[in-house]
Amino acid sequence: MQWTRSRQSISKERLTQDARGWRLWSWSGPLGLAFFLGWGWAADTLGQGRASTEKALELEPVVVTATVAPTPLGQTTAPVTIISREQIAVQQATGVTDLLRQVPGVHIDQAGARGGISSVYVRGSDPNFTVVLIDGVKVNDPTNSRGGSFDFSTLSTDNIERIEIVRSPLSAVYGSDALGGVINIITRRGEKVPNGSVEVSAGRFDAYRTLLQANGTLSVLDYAVSGSYLDNGRPVEGSRFLGATLQANLGVHLADAIELRGVVRYADSRSKAFPDDSGGPEFAVRRTTEKRDAEDLTTGIMLKHTPASWWEYSFQLGLFHHHDHIDSPGVAPGVRDPVGIPPSVTDDSFTREDITVHHLFTIARGVQLAVGAQVQFEDGTSDGSLFLGRFTTPTNFQLSRTTWGPFFEAQLSLLPGLLVQGGGTRGFAAEV
Repeated sequence: MQWTRSRQSISKERLTQDARGWRLWSWSGPLGLAFFLGWGWAADTLGQGRASTEKALELEPVVVTATVAPTPLGQTTAPVTIISREQIAVQQATGVTDLLRQVPGVHIDQAGARGGISSVYVRGSDPNFTVVLIDGVKVNDPTNSRGGSFDFSTLSTDNIERIEIVRSPLSAVYGSDALGGVINIITRRGEKVPNGSVEVSAGRFDAYRTLLQANGTLSVLDYAVSGSYLDNGRPVEGSRFLGATLQANLGVHLADAIELRGVVRYADSRSKAFPDDSGGPEFAVRRTTEKRDAEDLTTGIMLKHTPASWWEYSFQLGLFHHHDHIDSPGVAPGVRDPVGIPPSVTDDSFTREDITVHHLFTIARGVQLAVGAQVQFEDGTSDGSLFLGRFTTPTNFQLSRTTWGPFFEAQLSLLPGLLVQGGGTRGFAAEV
């Protein structure tokens, strides 16, 4: 025998071709035909076996946001989109808004470049009707100008494992704020041997970024930490964003059935852009930009215990704190707004603490029941002033609210491809 790369047309009894494009010089006659028939059958059988093995190893993603009980993606009753770590790496996106723009049913409202406030509209609902979570901790801010949304411009892709976007009402799980849907940002966990990386990048418009990451496992501890600094440059006139972010996800496996996990995220940003409805860098009459300084702190602690194969319970504490200072030049009178918007200065501060307890029971094969309760303590202030010529008008606002209530959810999956679920919650609120 001999191997050759020739692709010229030659007689059937002399050449045959394998799956890699190589041609094999062979002998003619019944023996040669039997040899190649047997070789082709063996290659096909091995290929099928390899394909079936690869298919068996391919696991369907499990969604933890759409229901109280984790559910395979193919069985969820709500439309869910998952953005994986591999997709984030391929796109080389530095901001979460760059990823969400590609999700069907999701609209990003951002004035100018990243320096402007970024809000997300899910299926046409207002931003305050979409619950935003970071590792299960709610980060919506009811004291901001969008009435309870989350400013995605401050959220980078550092240390993110995946993003789950649920485009469906989930009030039974997350309360009345989730009429439009839920976006859950899940950070990375440590895995395998300890490793680290340093990344420095630069681009057009004087943009640059520095990212340091480390993750791994040490005995019963797993960790994933990151720190970054981003200068978005000046891609749009009058727009600038500078932000530093620190994130950590630490887990301790106290026993085979007990896991204690803590997450923390701190973000400090400074940005400027032309105000909303001002006309932007091309049409704005007032050329002074709006300046914002913001700080976000998100922390969470969760204890998960599986005492029996049919019973699992968890206890979670969450804290979200936001503070920002906004100095706006206002908007000149125009066609859309004959009066315009006067200049203003605002200081906002908001804190939310929440406690969640939930039990998951596997009553029988394909039958699950989840019950639990949640309580939230919210306190916020907004101290500001409007400058009306020689007069100053205060725009102070204060919020103090406690919300609590039980919830339950049942799932029935008795037939392949069929999932029946139902749930409910009862909320009680006390405001000051």
